Amino acid sequence: MTEQQLSEGFTRCLPQDTPLREITVAISADGRLTLTAVLGVSEMQKFAEANGVKLGMAEKALIKLLPKTFSIKIVFRAETADDGGLLSCVPESLTLHDKEIDLTKLPAGLFQRVTDSVNQVLTDSGLFFTRIVFEDGAIILAHD
Repeated sequence: MTEQQLSEGFTRCLPQDTPLREITVAISADGRLTLTAVLGVSEMQKFAEANGVKLGMAEKALIKLLPKTFSIKIVFRAETADDGGLLSCVPESLTLHDKEIDLTKLPAGLFQRVTDSVNQVLTDSGLFFTRIVFEDGAIILAHD
């Protein structure tokens, strides 16, 4: 599965109200998935509040400094989940408009949709696989 296939499938799996636009997913051989996208400030605020994210004073101040649209980059460590051949995607870093965000300030389940979406793309591929191998630019779905 190429980066383009994963990016397109990932976009299809996200909820319609997602504030993410122009989504790309880069795949590295070390199992990292780097998601980049463009966000609109007002859409992001609505989505965050609808998903239980309470914006504190620091976050509100940061939002006021952002342009109407800005970039987001999230790096995930992907590994085979304990329950079988699917993936678990653990966020390692989050950058909004070139500013690193402290992941500990965000709700624990906020990124579960990423894991769910990536796994949906893998299972929707129609390929039978027992092992997942990462290469730069691709995820190889292997059958032993």
